[in-house]
Amino acid sequence: MFHGNAMTQSSLLPYAAIAYRVGFNALTVEYRGYQRNEGWPSEKGLQRDAQAALDYVLTDPILSTKPVIIFGQSLGGAVAIDLTSRNASKVSALIVENTFTSIPDLVRGRFPLLIKWVSYFCTQRWDSARKIKKLPASLPILMLSGLLDEVVPETHMRRLWAASQTRHEKGNFMEWAQRSISQDAKSQSTQTFPNIDEFHAFEFGEHVDMSKLDGYRGILTDFLDKIIPKSVFTSKD
Repeated sequence: MFHGNAMTQSSLLPYAAIAYRVGFNALTVEYRGYQRNEGWPSEKGLQRDAQAALDYVLTDPILSTKPVIIFGQSLGGAVAIDLTSRNASKVSALIVENTFTSIPDLVRGRFPLLIKWVSYFCTQRWDSARKIKKLPASLPILMLSGLLDEVVPETHMRRLWAASQTRHEKGNFMEWAQRSISQDAKSQSTQTFPNIDEFHAFEFGEHVDMSKLDGYRGILTDFLDKIIPKSVFTSKD
């Protein structure tokens, strides 16, 4: 599990609790330069931290026998997408919440008058929209979006969803994906295509604390139940 900027591991505890209640282990990761950790939180640095965490799981004699699900919130979603894109064959599913398409896109939206300088100053790219297109079509993806997100506009999640669905080249999908962006977000709160991927928008969801919203836990656990056989874990109440 990967947290967002200006957050810490503790912000992931509500998500870890949900995972534990349905029988999953949860590993929360703290980046270099956060809290009391040494180093500077650069893009390459966070990529190394994420890879080290996954390598730990994959080399553990017990954890390595279990399905690996990558979860990320905000910046952590970008970390999760990047990590999954480099280890797709080792990951069973990807879950992202309130994540941006890329850092330059986010900056351009917030500071349009500085658009000419964005490429020069943005050394942190986190190009999630490009990377998510390269994931295998068979990899299940769950996207969770807060329509009241005051940090990352919800349009970023809509665009990430559309980008992720280019993995499925079936019928009139591209027309459907474009329509899902242009239509009113509230009327498109739940989308599923083509059976393994899900997009859920929460009308009262803000950038953080989405796990407290009504229906959130049910959506998360239903997704996990759908992609992981019941025999793999034992539910805990």
